[in-house]
Amino acid sequence: MTKILDPEKTWFTSDTHFEHARIIELSNRPFGDVKAMGAEILRNIIKFVPWDHTLIHLGDVALGPWPEGLRPLKVIHSKKILLPGNHDRLSSLEKQARRDRFRPDYEEVFDEIWDEQVEIEMGGVPFVISHYPPAEISDHGSVDRYPHLRPVDDGEHHFIHGHTHQSHSLTRLKSGRLAIHVGVDSTGFKPIRGTEIVDVARMADLTPV
Repeated sequence: MTKILDPEKTWFTSDTHFEHARIIELSNRPFGDVKAMGAEILRNIIKFVPWDHTLIHLGDVALGPWPEGLRPLKVIHSKKILLPGNHDRLSSLEKQARRDRFRPDYEEVFDEIWDEQVEIEMGGVPFVISHYPPAEISDHGSVDRYPHLRPVDDGEHHFIHGHTHQSHSLTRLKSGRLAIHVGVDSTGFKPIRGTEIVDVARMADLTPV
């Protein structure tokens, strides 16, 4: 069932990787350590997302010491929703026993946990949201992983995703739809408001491929 969201009050982020020291090197993030990285990401969320709005996190929340990586989320007072990514302990890639074991940790900081792929509508524009991009977009490694978790480009929906750690935010798919990357590596470590996403999607709809 499609979820109808208010673009004025909905924000997106992904791939925060709280407490993951190696991500600074792997993604060339401009921070001296994980504390500085986490502080900047949290500062931006608190600055931009009002308490009565919703932040949708598209996965890969935290790695490293557990559950220290989740604790920073407690200072965010807006509603928080998670769609798990491959590095989250709720991922369908994990065994069910492990997912059950760690679910309470996530429920302590997230208000809702959604499926890994969800259809939404914002401002009358249909989207599929997921940690994973459509298969047309290359993975950030040498092998395209998790093909069974990649959304299918049906030519009807635009896509909002994370996972790739790419520096650019927009990819025009062969169908003409947009894949919009909201991972922090392409957003200046800031959350992105739904209205901004809807605007670029509408512009794409008006521009022939």
